[in-house]
Amino acid sequence: SHRRRQGFILTQMPLAGTVIDFWRMINDLEVLTIVMLNSETSNAHDIGVYWPKTDDAHYGPFSVRLAKQEEGRNYIQRTLSFSVTG
Repeated sequence: SHRRRQGFILTQMPLAGTVIDFWRMINDLEVLTIVMLNSETSNAHDIGVYWPKTDDAHYGPFSVRLAKQEEGRNYIQRTLSFSVTG
């Protein structure tokens, strides 16, 4: 099977119109770690921020909570909790 309980995904930020699809993929593939290759400050004007800036946010049937954020010299590590609400 392609499903792995401790899987990760290496990707670019979703487009603004595909954030719900992004979370659907994370849920369907049971992804535990997301490695994002570009930043929210990229030059792309149509990127979709897929995490809440503070507390929690809802993306369709998915609820995402920002539990912790740590900034390093060349990276940002965010710990998110995720659940299906619908």
